[in-house]
Amino acid sequence: MFTSHVDGHYSMIQPCYISQLTNDIQAGQLEHATLSGNFKFQAPNLYAGKVLFRVQVKPDADLQVTEFTLPNYGISVVRNDDGVWPRK
Repeated sequence: MFTSHVDGHYSMIQPCYISQLTNDIQAGQLEHATLSGNFKFQAPNLYAGKVLFRVQVKPDADLQVTEFTLPNYGISVVRNDDGVWPRK
């Protein structure tokens, strides 16, 4: 979980664990576009699964992840305006 801390964040799903990525950009103006998709991950001898995600393209063209769902566990979290990730 601590491998990514050198990049300024903490995550149980490290980039090196991601084995497949699928995404879809929905029609709309770029500043209001939504990117959604899923990725599969596997941490050897620890855990594996699939995550659904949604990303909002902000007016300055930055991307902001707004939602994660782990369907195997029935867990969804949505980023609120304060940057907190409560369960949905």
